[in-house]
Amino acid sequence: MRKIQKTALLVAMGLFLSSTMFAGDPDRSGQAGATQLVINPWPNSSGQGGANMASVGGVESMFLNPAGILNVRTNEFEVSHALWLGNLGVSINSFGFCQRLGKEKENSIGLSITSFDFGNIPLTTENAPENTGQTYTISMLNIGLDFAHRFSENITAGFLVRGISEGIPNSQADGIALDAGIQYVAGKSDRYHFGVALRNIGPSMAYTGDGLSSYGVLNGTTNTVLLNKPGQDFNLPSILDISGGYDIVVPDSAIKNRLSVNAAFVSNAFSEDQFALGLEFSYRSFLQIRGGFVYQNGVFSTASPSSFAGPCAGISVDIPFGKDRGNKDKAKRLAVEYSYRAASTFGGTHTFGLRMDL
Repeated sequence: MRKIQKTALLVAMGLFLSSTMFAGDPDRSGQAGATQLVINPWPNSSGQGGANMASVGGVESMFLNPAGILNVRTNEFEVSHALWLGNLGVSINSFGFCQRLGKEKENSIGLSITSFDFGNIPLTTENAPENTGQTYTISMLNIGLDFAHRFSENITAGFLVRGISEGIPNSQADGIALDAGIQYVAGKSDRYHFGVALRNIGPSMAYTGDGLSSYGVLNGTTNTVLLNKPGQDFNLPSILDISGGYDIVVPDSAIKNRLSVNAAFVSNAFSEDQFALGLEFSYRSFLQIRGGFVYQNGVFSTASPSSFAGPCAGISVDIPFGKDRGNKDKAKRLAVEYSYRAASTFGGTHTFGLRMDL
């Protein structure tokens, strides 16, 4: 009876998440702000185009599905560096860790920090539209705090609160967003994976600061005053993600290799819906090779309408360390990871990562 109740809870929560969203609407493209929230900064999951949302675990799950921070054997630390769209000169730096809690290790907390570096940008003004000889920088910072709980051996749920900050030296916008997700496993050795996640849900944001002000002269006088212009509110790029996967275990002497097949449907509130397909082959828990494809209307055109659609691939090398390094089930691991995402208009995105068990 308890198992039936927990399964009913999973279905009810999934239906609730689905009912709060609607199909992608391309007519609303460009109307959302804080779109850095939809950029995956991590190498493992981006190598499959996010198709592994149902099984993603550890630090990377704080982007795709906050329930996944429990989907690790031990505590985890990860850093990554991404070169966004090749030659644009934009880089993304991320850091995160997650730690399991409780006597039964059925709870977990996680922290992730992602910052964007746009370099120095030439400053122009109305009086000097070409160049003033000065530069300015854009700041973008996202900080997420995650909590996940395991309701049973099959069901895990998580919630993440994310602080958002972006702006230039004289104008800034701050906001807050909520992510919620569920992961469900079934079958022999938990080979079947199902997941639902709702991301970037929160109140609208608006820019404030002196950058929105200008000087003017009152009618009938020569007095100059500072006029403050309120910024227009903008919505967050809300996303509903539904994913499933299956692990094919291939015996190889005493050690098993694994081939995972993953698929996901992503409903974007402010753009076209997407469909992702991903594959990952794990050789003796040492080497993982992955690839995927994200489909969106127009992806096969000469100039794709999105930098988030198209082929992707990645690789990870896990190196055991510590006193139990000879035992594959107990050894801690240090992983070096890389992913590539193609974008026909600007060039590909390269992401490098380093992940370690604590």
